[in-house]
Amino acid sequence: MDERRCSKCSEIKPLDEFGNSKRGPGGKKSRCKTCEAAYRRARRRSDKPIPSETRGKGPGKICNAENDSWWAGFFKSLTEHGIVTRAAEANGVHQRLVWRLHKENEQFRELFDEARKIGLRRCIDEAIRRGSEGWDEPVFFNGEQVGTKRKFSDRLLEFIIRANFERYRQAMDASISLDGKMSVTDLLSSGGSD
Repeated sequence: MDERRCSKCSEIKPLDEFGNSKRGPGGKKSRCKTCEAAYRRARRRSDKPIPSETRGKGPGKICNAENDSWWAGFFKSLTEHGIVTRAAEANGVHQRLVWRLHKENEQFRELFDEARKIGLRRCIDEAIRRGSEGWDEPVFFNGEQVGTKRKFSDRLLEFIIRANFERYRQAMDASISLDGKMSVTDLLSSGGSD
């Protein structure tokens, strides 16, 4: 009852061998003081600590720079949304390991850049869809959903048009400086096509 298993060395030790923690179970850290001290020493030794190993999904699976078995899942996730942090978490790796590999491994960098472009393209496509086709937003009355209302986002289209077409960017800048507000319909009526 007054003992706990250290998450690092797996030894069962008395509770006074664990440091205090507001977030830890029972108000104690998950690593014993000895393991915590070794961890802190190792972090102090390096200028910029980057975990070389991160636990993956499933028992005993280790994901590290030398074990590229997680790459396929990571790149698949990255193509879905383009968010590095989410793709790393979904595949049980730390995002700092991902960025280290991006810096040091040419093959990883090429695959990463391609996957991220696909993911970001999907985000742009979704923004265009939301701007032109809209989305259904639920309508509630007395705590119950009674229907949906079609919503559109002119602002999403404004950003995409502004980022991709110089002619519209200039027209938008001029209109914004005059009245402070502009819609996509105003933008399209003020310019031609590129």
